[in-house]
Amino acid sequence: MAGWVKSGPTDGWRLTANSLSIAWKWVSAECEVSTAYQYPSRVSSYFRRSYSRPGIYRWALFENNVLTAAYVGEAEDICRRVGGYLNPGSSQKTNVRIKAFLDERRTAGVTIRFEVLEFGNFVINGLEINRDRLTNPYVRKLIENLAIALHRSERCVLLNSGTDVVEKAIDRIASSMPASNPEARENFRRSAIKLINRDSDKADS
Repeated sequence: MAGWVKSGPTDGWRLTANSLSIAWKWVSAECEVSTAYQYPSRVSSYFRRSYSRPGIYRWALFENNVLTAAYVGEAEDICRRVGGYLNPGSSQKTNVRIKAFLDERRTAGVTIRFEVLEFGNFVINGLEINRDRLTNPYVRKLIENLAIALHRSERCVLLNSGTDVVEKAIDRIASSMPASNPEARENFRRSAIKLINRDSDKADS
C-alpha cells in the first residue's frame, strides 16, 4: 500500500513509493441527443438539462481530426460557464480572451468542440473521488490541474499557460505583423505559446 507507513516502534514514519493511475476520457458534450456540440452553437435546452452540473471541461481545437490546441477549465455549473464564453462580460478577461481566440480559429476553418472529462472513481488517502465530489471546488481544482499537467505531454498548444500580461504582449506583437500575412501572425502566436509551455515545464521539473 503506497503512502506513509510506520517503520517501527521508534523510527517514525516513512513515505513509500506512490503510483496513481486514473481511468478517464474526454467526451464530446452534446447539444442534442447524439449531436456533438461545436462552437459557437447556442446553449440548447437539452444542453442545459445535461450540463447544469459541476465538472472539468476543455475547449478542444482540431485540424484534420488532430488535436492542435486546448483550454482546460473547471466549473461549478458547466452550462453557465459555456454561456460565459459565448457572451462574456467586459470584466471576464479570460472568457473574452478565449472567445477571441476561438472566433479567430473558427474563421480559419478549425473544428472547435466542447468536451467534458469523465473519470472512474479513485481513492486518495481514504477519500473516494467521484462525480459527486465535484461539488467541492478543491476537488475540481485537483482534477483540473492533473488534466492540465497531462496535456503538456501532448503535441498541442495548451492555452492555459502564461499570464494575461505575457499573452497580451504576444497578441500585441502579432497584431503589429503585416495584415496581409495572417498565417505568419498565427505561426508566431503558436510558437510563442509553445515556448511558454516549454518554460513552464522546465520550471516544474
